Amino acid sequence: MLAALSNEASAVTRYQMKDAGVLKFALPTSAGLIEGSLKIKKVELRGPDGWNPFKFRLVLDPKSFQSGDPLRDQYVVSQILKPHLGDFYLYSLDRIAPKWGADGQPVGDPRIKGFMDPVRKGAYVEIPYQWKGNHKGGVLRINHEANLTSLGIPKPGHPFVKIEGPIKINVLVELSRVKKGE
Repeated sequence: MLAALSNEASAVTRYQMKDAGVLKFALPTSAGLIEGSLKIKKVELRGPDGWNPFKFRLVLDPKSFQSGDPLRDQYVVSQILKPHLGDFYLYSLDRIAPKWGADGQPVGDPRIKGFMDPVRKGAYVEIPYQWKGNHKGGVLRINHEANLTSLGIPKPGHPFVKIEGPIKINVLVELSRVKKGE
């Protein structure tokens, strides 16, 4: 009976992206704020809360970069994101639980503890996330600020435009339970 409960619990905690998703970003530069998006190809999540084993994978389509300026988009895709070298992704098998306050309540959000893909030089990242869900599915939210180099993304070498702050990243995706055998 204990084995059956254990198998059901692990099956309940595997999730995948339900519908198409988008990563939105904002980057302050000397030429103004650049806002845009990248299409999310895949999100896989296992054990978002509790003591279950954790697994997270976010795959972005580097060719889908859009910021409203076709010339800039072409430059960023070819010179910075380099889609010919493969997908842009984050992979994690570990999470950092939030710290506990004096009142016995968690302080802050859990963090994904993982690595970017080899094209981004396998940069180590810790990214906070929020999960609201149940055994059928839920919503994953990521709001994060980081400098480009900490994400393994080289700073653009433009002679007139300087990066003036961290990039702000926002992901909001609905996930559904993966049934056993899928």
